[in-house]
Order: sequence, then C-alpha cells, then structure tokens
Amino acid sequence: MRKRLVSILMALCMAVSLLPVQALAADDAYTVGEDTRAKVRLYGGSLVPEENCATLTLADGTVTVFIPTEERLQVVLADTSGKYVGGDLTIYQDVAKPLTIHKAAKSITAADGKRVSELIIAGDANVTITGGRYSKVTVETDGALQLRGGAVDSLIIKSEGHVSVIGSIVNSVTREDGAHFLGTADREVTTAQGLAAALADSEVSKVILTADVQLTGSRLDVSRYVPVDLNGHVLRSDGSNIVFWIGNGGYLELNDSDPESTHSDFSVKGGIITGGKVPAMGSAFAGGVVVNAGGRFTMNGGTIMGCSSPFYGARDAGGVYVYNGGIFTMKGGTIRDCSAGGLLGAGGVYNEGTMYADGGTIRDCGGSAGVINEGTIDASYNAERTVFLTSVSSGGTIKASAKCQVTFLTMYGSTDGTRRVLRGQAVSRPADPTSEGHELLGWRLNGADVYDFSAPVMGDLILMAWWGRSLSGSGTAEEPYQIGNAEELVVFRDIVNGANGRKLNSDACAVLTADIVLNDGTFDENGRYTRGESGMWLSEWTPMGQYERTSTAPEGYGGTFDGQGHTIKGLYVSTNAENTHASGLFAQLTGSAVVQNVTVTGYISVRGEGGGAVGGIAGAANGAAIRNCRNLCDIRLNKVDGSLGGVQINAGGIAGSSSGTIENCRNDGTLRTIAPNDDIGTMGRVGGIVGMSDKGTIRGCVNTGTISGGISRGPEGRHGMGGILGVSFDASLIQDCYNTGSIQEEGRYGSSVNVAGGIVGDMRDGFTTATIRNCYNVGEITGGGSISNEGIVENCWYLTGGSGSGTAKAAAAFADGTVLQALIAGRGDDAHPWDTDCGSKRLAENGMRIPVLTWQGLETVHSGGTATCLESAACDYCGRSYGDIDPDNHASGGEEQWITTADSHLKKWSCCGAVTVAESGHDWAGGACRDCGYACLHSGAADDGDCTTAVVCAVCGDTVTAAKSGHTWGAWTSDGNDRHTRRCTVNGCRQSETARCSGGTATCVERAVCVACGAAYGAVDSKNHTALVKVNGRPATPTQVGYVTCWTCEDCGRYFRDAAGTQEIRKEDASIGKVEAAGASGSVQSARTADEGAVGLWIAAASGAAMALAGAAIRRRRRDTE
Repeated sequence: MRKRLVSILMALCMAVSLLPVQALAADDAYTVGEDTRAKVRLYGGSLVPEENCATLTLADGTVTVFIPTEERLQVVLADTSGKYVGGDLTIYQDVAKPLTIHKAAKSITAADGKRVSELIIAGDANVTITGGRYSKVTVETDGALQLRGGAVDSLIIKSEGHVSVIGSIVNSVTREDGAHFLGTADREVTTAQGLAAALADSEVSKVILTADVQLTGSRLDVSRYVPVDLNGHVLRSDGSNIVFWIGNGGYLELNDSDPESTHSDFSVKGGIITGGKVPAMGSAFAGGVVVNAGGRFTMNGGTIMGCSSPFYGARDAGGVYVYNGGIFTMKGGTIRDCSAGGLLGAGGVYNEGTMYADGGTIRDCGGSAGVINEGTIDASYNAERTVFLTSVSSGGTIKASAKCQVTFLTMYGSTDGTRRVLRGQAVSRPADPTSEGHELLGWRLNGADVYDFSAPVMGDLILMAWWGRSLSGSGTAEEPYQIGNAEELVVFRDIVNGANGRKLNSDACAVLTADIVLNDGTFDENGRYTRGESGMWLSEWTPMGQYERTSTAPEGYGGTFDGQGHTIKGLYVSTNAENTHASGLFAQLTGSAVVQNVTVTGYISVRGEGGGAVGGIAGAANGAAIRNCRNLCDIRLNKVDGSLGGVQINAGGIAGSSSGTIENCRNDGTLRTIAPNDDIGTMGRVGGIVGMSDKGTIRGCVNTGTISGGISRGPEGRHGMGGILGVSFDASLIQDCYNTGSIQEEGRYGSSVNVAGGIVGDMRDGFTTATIRNCYNVGEITGGGSISNEGIVENCWYLTGGSGSGTAKAAAAFADGTVLQALIAGRGDDAHPWDTDCGSKRLAENGMRIPVLTWQGLETVHSGGTATCLESAACDYCGRSYGDIDPDNHASGGEEQWITTADSHLKKWSCCGAVTVAESGHDWAGGACRDCGYACLHSGAADDGDCTTAVVCAVCGDTVTAAKSGHTWGAWTSDGNDRHTRRCTVNGCRQSETARCSGGTATCVERAVCVACGAAYGAVDSKNHTALVKVNGRPATPTQVGYVTCWTCEDCGRYFRDAAGTQEIRKEDASIGKVEAAGASGSVQSARTADEGAVGLWIAAASGAAMALAGAAIRRRRRDTE
C-alpha cells in the first residue's frame, strides 16, 4: 500500500512539473502553508488548470482544494472533460475573498478555526455545508444549500433559492420573495435582545451565548421547546427581575458546552446564570427560573447562583420554583448560593410539581431550607441522582429512586437494616445496637474507614458496625474498669487516648485483676527481641495519656490506675523524640492522676533529635501521684546528631520528669542516656526513680538498677545522673530513699559537665535548693559524689570510700543497725518507713546487709546462733530467734524411746518427740515383737469351741491351745423325739452329736426300747404277737355251742386262725351254734355246713384285719428309722 501511495505522489509531482509556468503564478496559487503535499489527501487523479479556476478531480470523489489568492476564485468539481463529479471540499485557510461554488459537491467544510468571508452558491450548484465558519453565505436563484453543520453569521436566500437547515448555526436570515427555507437553526447571541428574540423565534432550534449577556429590567420568557447553551458565558440580571419564566407549554433545556471557562469576577467556572431576583412579593416565585404548570425545565449544565427572593414569609425560591403541574429535571450543573427570605422560602428549589433528581448539585442555599418539596421528587431509571448539599424539607413525596441506599450491617445486636437518603444529605446514625461483652465503636464505610455521619451521602453505602470489646465497670472512681488481659488493657488505653473509635476519657479509672502479658518474649540489652512460647511477633505499646507535640488533645492521663499488685509484662515502647514528648506505660500524667500498685517489665527506647521524657511508669508526671510501683524495664534515651541544641532529655525508672509525689517505688531496670558530641548545650537528666524533679517529692524509694550516660561538648552541656534523682530544680524533697545501683559516666566531651550523685546527680544553680534527708547510698559511683554534689543534705550516709556530702560508714555499720537507727532519727514506728526487723536485710545483688524499707516486705536474713531440735537459732545481731529448728541437734538429755501398744510401736526422741522409727505394726515371732520385744497378750485369740482344732492368737498368730485328736464323748441321752444326743466332756469344747434311737423290738402292745439310751421309741407292732395261745376247737352239740381251733393273743386279746397270728378272726366267728337232736341228719349236716361257712367268714375277716395291722406296723417302723 505504501509503495502504491508513493507511486501516486510521484506521479502527481511529475504532473505538476509538466504544468505551464503561468499556472504556478507568483501568488502561490494551489499552495497554502509550508507543504502542499502534507495537506492534500491523494488517492488518484490529476490536477488540471483552467482560467480563473482550479479543478482537482480524484477517482474516489474526495477533493481537497487549496485556495489561491485571486480576488475571486471559482471552484468547479469536475473531471478532466469538464463533466460534473461529486466530492468533498475542505478549506484549510481563511478566505477573505468571495468564493463561488459551481456545480455540486458532496460537502464543503472549513478546517477548525478557519473562516470564509463570503461563500456564494451558484445557481447550478447543490452544496452541503458540514462545517466551518462563514461570515456570509448567499444562495443564488436556483441554487441549493443544505446546512448540516458549521456556523453562518448571515444567510441570504435569493428568490427561488433553496435552503434546508439541520444542526447548524444561523445567526440571521434574509429571504427574498420566493426564497425557500426549511428547518430550524441554532443561533448565537451576544445581547439580551438577541437572546429574547432567539427564544421567541420558532426557526431557532438552539440558542448559544457567544458572549456574556446582561439583562436589564426584563425577564426571558420561554413558551416553546428551546435549548440554551451558556457556552461558558454569564447570563446576568441586574436584580430588577427574574431570569427565566417558563410558561405553559414552554420547555427550557439549559446546557453549557464550555464548563471550564473562567471569569474575572467569579471563581466558578463555566456558564453562569446570576443576579435574578423576585421583584415584588407575589409577582413571581423564583429569582432564577420559574416553571409554571405545563412548563418544563431541564438543567444539563451551567450554574444558577446568586439568585434570590428577599421577601420574608413568601413561598418563593431563590433558584428554581416549580409550580404544581410543572416539571424540573436536573441532570447536571449546579444551583448554589441562592437565597430566599426565610420562614417559608427555599434558597435553592421550591418544588410543588415534579422534580427529577437525575444529576447535578444543589448546594449552599439559604432560606427556611435549601430545598423545599411539596410535590414529588423522583429520579429516572439508572440516573446518577442529584447531589443535595443543602438542607431539604419535604412535605411531599420523595421516591426511593431519587435516594441513595445506606445499608447497616451489625453482626451483633440489631438495628435498622437500610435507610434511604437524598444524595448529598447526611444519613442519621441509627440507635446503637448492643451486644453483651461488646461496645459499638462506630460504623465503618465498606468495612474500612470510620464513617462520619455529618458527611454527605454521595452514593449507595454499606456501613458495618465496628465492635470493640467492652470493659466491665464504668470507668469512674466508684466503678473502675476491670482489666484482666492485654486486650482489655489496649481497650482502656484507647479510651484514655480517644483512639480507634473509643470516646476520649482521659480521666477514666481502672484496676488490674490479673497479670497482663503484652509480649511473652525477652529483650537483650540492646532491645533485640526473642519470641516467647506463644511465637507471637513483638507488639509495640502506645503510651496512655499520649501527648504529641502537634496534638490538641488533653495533655495526659488524669484518672486513677490501680494495678492491685499485678505486673504488666513485656512492655515495649520505641518512638521518635521529634514527635512524642513523653513515653512509658503512661506518656504524661496530670495533677489529678494516681498510678499505684503496678509493676512493669520490658524495654523502652526513645531516639530523636529533639528532647523527651521517658519512664517505666510515666514519661512526665506533672503533679501526679505514683505509689507502690516498680520498674523492671531497661530504658534507653538517645539524642541523635542534629542541629537542635539546648534540648532536655529526661529519663527515670519510674518517671522521666515529675512535679508531684512519688513514694514507695522501686527501679530495677538499667537506664542509659546518650547525647552526641556535636550537640551544644544539651541537658541530660537521668535518675533511678526520676530524671528531673521540679518541686516534686520522692519518698521511700529504692533504686538497684545501673545508671549510665554521657553528654555533648559545649559551655552549656550538662548531664546529671543520680541513684534516685538525676536533676533537682526548685525545692524538691528526697527523703527516706536508698540506692545500691552503680552510676557510670560514659564520656565527657570538651567543656561539658557530667554530674553524678548516689542519691541526686545535680542540684541546679539559680533555683531553690533541694533537700535530701534520711537517705543512703552504697552503689558504686564514677564522676560524682556519694550523695549529691550540692544542696541541703541531712542525715544521709554512704559507704566508706566514697566522697561528697553525707557521712561515711563502714559496711558493718550498715549491717548491725547503726545506720538504721540514724535513719530512723528518733521517729516512732508510725512516723518512719524503715524496716526495724533485725536492723538490716541481706541484699542478694551485692551481698551486703543494709537497712531496707518496710513496704518492700523483704524476708529478714538473720545470722549466727545454733538451732537445736527444740529452739531456732538466736540472731547474733538482734538476739531474735530465726529460721527453723535443727531436728538433728537434740537437746541435752534426750534419748530415743519405744512407744508400744498392743498392735503397734514407734520410736522417738524424748527431748523433742522427733520420731526416728515411724509407727508400724509389731513384727511377731513366738508371741513377741522382734523389734521392740513387746509380748502379745493374746487378747485377740479366737476359740471356736471345738477341741479338735487349735486356738490361734489373732494379733500375733501364735497357737494358744493345741488341737486334740478326737472328742471325749459322754453317755447318750434321749431327746424325747426318737433321737438321742451325746456331748464332748473336754472343758471348753462345745461339740455334740445326735442320732436316731435303735435296737429293741416292738410288740403288738409295746414300742421298741433303744439299746443306747434305753428309751422307748417308735410305734407298737400290731403284727408282732408274742403271747399267742392255741384254743382247741370242739364240735357243737344240741346242748352246747361248739368252736373251731384258733389262737388268741394274751396281750391284745385278738383271735387268729393260724399259729403265726397272721389271720385274725372275730371271736364270734370262731363259735359254732348248737345242733338239732339226732335223727335229723340232714339238719345236722346243714348246721355243720352253716357253722363251717360262718367260721370261714370269721377267719377271712380276721385275716384281713391282721394284714392291715401288720402293714401299719411296718410303715411306722420305717418312719422311726428314718
């Protein structure tokens, strides 16, 4: 493609080179600008010169013509034969001379900013103008012009000339009779009259301001649809009337195509409508725009400002008034700084009709409200919505579509789910939800930034409740907050500092209910941290009562903080002295503050060019009271190289600086302050308890920590280091304190001064002298005095070998109570703080015996004396018994003794009762204990009453009575129940045996007799007849009765047929009746037969009876045997 274009250009150049010389006249016909080639778009064709014209015909119909400078130029768009062809004409330069267009063109346009002074459309031309600026356009008879763009200042249409306009600017039209004009044109205006005329002209499609327009005494009426483009200009009323009055059927669309234009008398950019004013009460209803019933006003751009209705009590508007039935659509632009007379007026918009809030902004308007709605405020679907940065009062309807949605997510508790508010208005904060154990800190926007409920809502929002842990208690002195862990301590700090959403309460009170662990790791001497068992990384502490140099918050903590004997472990502070004035557990304490009964451990480091105050408990204690506190933090305060000289660096184990009371406190941490040697006049103050005191009191305090530091060179450089106090200003009192820590000067530069003291380092010249009373020092000091370099020193003591104020004493005097008594100075026990138990304590860190303070609660370390099993040793110093008894050192006369009972024994000393053999049971052998020899009483032997088993002692297990081989039985005696019993005759034996009676024979009338006991037993034997007697029979005669032969028992009297007595008969059956006399043989026989029958019957009966008796006897005998 490139090769093709190059070929075409080369061909064109060759063609041009062949043109006659007269065609390339000296007036540069055909060329405009520096390079014609850069401005001609060629796709093929040739350039053909003709007289007074230039014709460029291109194959694709696109024509770019460069205008020569002849007085009058005719352009004919034709091919080489003169035949008309269509094409586009682009004018790239201003044309000052008339330009006539013949034939027809696809379009004519002038490049941006180029103006054609006069364009003539010839009668044979049909031209479309699509762009450019034309001062004058004349359409000749039968000529045709279509205006589809561009701007024409003056349009002249000759008779039978034809013009149609769509989307072009035509500022004036002159028409001859028979001229034809179709369509509407935009019109540019520069005057109020031109603006009013354009608004009224139905052939004007849009009015464009091309200059600022001043209205004087009149208003602008709109009765048709007409857009007005402010075009970055100002439409200003002189204040004698309103600006726009939109009647029934009128529709004003306000635009601004140049919103970035600036003005010399307004800071607001873009087009402006201003100065409109309601001329009389009731005459109109808005200084800016009045929309009557049936009228419409759409605002797409521009600013309505400074319009007003000054009448108090009128229902007017400063900016826009919309009647019932009117429609105001705001899509863009701004209504601002408009006003109404108050009471009933709306500064910005008073709406009784319908307002579509689809964009733009209403702001800073005054009246009874910025916007008053008595109609309906709505918004089109998916509109941006108007921003209402002014007050809104509504007695009408505001639809949800016009509002932004604010969603509240609580997570805990309950509250309103969503609220809707006009864009630009502030959403009201809902009632705070509640949740046990939590406190609402505020609401966060989209879960991040804390939301300001006074801020305008500019879109849909999601606000999430920000919950924090709540503390038990109310924070008052009567109901202090209860703090039991690190999280709760952080919450309390945020309350004191007013941080992280907590409401500021710098006077809140709290108590610790447990030890607090902020970090469970350890620090080395340089502050390097080793993580502890939790594995958690180091967490830095922000001091409570934080005071920053640029802060406007209260300068410090003013409540009561009671540690109740607990420890805050792992305190870590690392800060820059340029930003923070004071650091510690607390940054700064005010005069009402009380901090007591707490211990801190950890590491504190402050670095920076500026000065600062740092302490384990507080950086600065301004009039506060600190009691019963202990610091175990190592503290470093370093002033780095810099231009700042004369600054103060204060460090103390308890407080960096103090003007209050510090008592019964102890420091065991190391303190070090360093200033570089290129600073001039830096003041360093470091003390075991306080760095700098100004009228403060330090009472009953102890330092064991090492203190070190150095100072810069210079005539004013001075560094005070003291075991208790670094530097004292006006009238400070240090009383009943002692120091055992070493004080080390690390360097002295130039003429600077390092001043060290065992109790106070430096008493500043020019101030009321401080007093040191009833104190002592046994710590090692380099570069200073044993007590202080100056000041009032009363009743103070130091170890022999030191120097300076006070009295030297040997170690023995500290140990034996000499120094103690001197320190007490005759005061009663309730008037001094010294521990009088034994006069001294042994301190592990230096091995000395020295006086200590009662509140320390140190264990008394007595020495000397000998303890026995009955008494503790008596102290060589005070004679008091101390320690434990010696159980192995028995008093004189003591001996070991056995103590026995029937079943146990123990052995103990007679002197002290110490048991040497624990109580235990006897070890029996042969009825005696093998250990103690105790003989058993056999009181526990058990006899079972059987002489054939042995009797054994239940206590010792010895046999008391041996077992016999058998029993010695006595005689059998009847038990009266067919049984008999015999018993063992051995003394104590209770054994016996019982058996059935046996032996003997029972008869028909007597029982058997037992052969063992001789007693009758069992039953008679009815079949055993031992006295049977035979009775011989005789025959019957007529004179006597006969009987048969039988046997009778003499014992029981029964009769039997046989000699064995087994066939019993009745007695009558044995008789035979008398027989008849002789001669009647048959009768005799009958009688005998009868007798024989009777005898038979009698024998049978007797036999049955006998058998029955025999069976009964047998059964009875069996029972007896059993």
